[in-house]
Amino acid sequence: MIPNCLYRSAAVRVLALCIGFTIGTSVASPAAATSGASADTLHISMQQVKGFGPFQPLSAFLREREGSNSWHPAEPEVRGIPDGLADFFYQVEMMDFAQHAWQSCQAGLIECTSVMDVFRSRSVDTTRLTDAFVDVYVVVGTGIGENGQRKVIIHSGGAVRGADGRTVIDISGAKPVPLPDPSTGNPRRDRETMVVRPIRYELFDGKEIIQAAEWYRVSGPVPFGTLEDNRPTLAIGTYSHRRGRLSLADRDVLFYLNNRFTTGTFTPETALLYAGQSREGIGIREDQLVQTGENVCLGNKPYRFDGVSADGSRLRLVFEPDLVHEPGTRTGYHAPPLEATAFDTAGQKTHISLCAMRGYWIYLHFWGTWCTLCMEDMPYLREARRLFEPTGEFRMVGVAYDTPEALGEFLQTGNVDWPQILEEQRAENTILDSWEIDGYPSTFFIDRNGVILRRQLGKYDLEMELAKEIGFDGPAGERLQDGGIIIRTSIPGASSVAVVSGFSLPGYTPLYKLHGEWIRGFDAEPGDHLYRLYVDGVFTPDPANPRTKIKDGKLYNVITVPR
Repeated sequence: MIPNCLYRSAAVRVLALCIGFTIGTSVASPAAATSGASADTLHISMQQVKGFGPFQPLSAFLREREGSNSWHPAEPEVRGIPDGLADFFYQVEMMDFAQHAWQSCQAGLIECTSVMDVFRSRSVDTTRLTDAFVDVYVVVGTGIGENGQRKVIIHSGGAVRGADGRTVIDISGAKPVPLPDPSTGNPRRDRETMVVRPIRYELFDGKEIIQAAEWYRVSGPVPFGTLEDNRPTLAIGTYSHRRGRLSLADRDVLFYLNNRFTTGTFTPETALLYAGQSREGIGIREDQLVQTGENVCLGNKPYRFDGVSADGSRLRLVFEPDLVHEPGTRTGYHAPPLEATAFDTAGQKTHISLCAMRGYWIYLHFWGTWCTLCMEDMPYLREARRLFEPTGEFRMVGVAYDTPEALGEFLQTGNVDWPQILEEQRAENTILDSWEIDGYPSTFFIDRNGVILRRQLGKYDLEMELAKEIGFDGPAGERLQDGGIIIRTSIPGASSVAVVSGFSLPGYTPLYKLHGEWIRGFDAEPGDHLYRLYVDGVFTPDPANPRTKIKDGKLYNVITVPR
């Protein structure tokens, strides 16, 4: 996903974002909330809303047009530049670049072979192109007025194809407006310095040419970017997003749709979707966005984001029955839904949804600060998280059966650094009931598709499962070699190697094979440290370390951390 927007299964496109509900919740009357939809296909109507909403602003930079490239003959001719604007420069924005390129090719302005090469490299959907002329153009220009203030023009509509095939746009009717200077020098954050104007243009939706509307914006001048001739760089782009709603049995789901680029045309490559609860005043992270082909959960049922209309007015979701498993808490069953508010190590609230974590390996840990065995497991869990969460493929969630005071005090110690859901003692505990928790600790290792792989993983079991499923080719391998002490040894033919020591990790600690060597790093204080190596369960002096010492009748290897 977007780096990491996130389908992570090679076998199945799985969801990066979804809504979890109780078992038995279903989509209520899809036809009532959608138009012409069956239970397996949902068509969601999306309304255009002015502003960025919960999305991050997307910008391009307005720079002087260059006439030296091979596409220059396809650039429209702009006429009617207003008098009285000195230092005027402009560019033409194509709200549908693919259609612009296609009709320019058909008019003989550029080579069609070049256009088709671009289409192939960008996987352009050519069914959305027409041989007819479509007015997809917006002119954005800027110049200095008589009083020395910078002014901008945003012009759309009225483009025509001239006799020579070239597009002609007359902007003589456009009124230049003053552009405020940014107070912070950052147009992405200082929204009060923008000039926003409505624009109208045309799109071909695969069947007919339709009228589309947008808001366009110009921000700047931007002091941190200039042209070679010292003309200021301006940030430009669209200024709207789309919203829709679907009624479920117990709540409404809101859909937010955005375009990856500053154009007005939505394509499978550019559409970004969020499905969830109200996001007013709350920004959406990149890893919460779904791309075309990825899935969202509605009523604990997976739907594929199958497509969006060219103008963003309708999106299509298709039910994915192959991703459905029978729910239950035993190995091999689909994990029950879990959606709750959790606390991070700073005591701040965060939203947790197992459905939203589909595509990750998940470790769900039911515990309490009063539970001795739970506390003994904590060093092992911290180490598994340290190694594998940086891979972007693993998430850990705790459910603490405790009091608010005890959990809050424990979080402040820093002994857990993953989200914690509080199920208060002597209260109604819906999560504990739905997961059939009758002892502590209770643990669940859940695969990328939401299926329970193993239960009751203790000590290094979780770490070894993740080593098997994720491996050490990337960030986990780098973390494996961190520490003041690095045990690194080559033992041909060994199937397992472990170390017992007084290092930072307790007990019988596994090493892992990386680049032909068995490796593990440990934190340790300066000075001499003793350890014993076990190969396939049998004590073996470390062949890579000649330093040894006898203590309590046992042979140890010795390693030194410099002071």
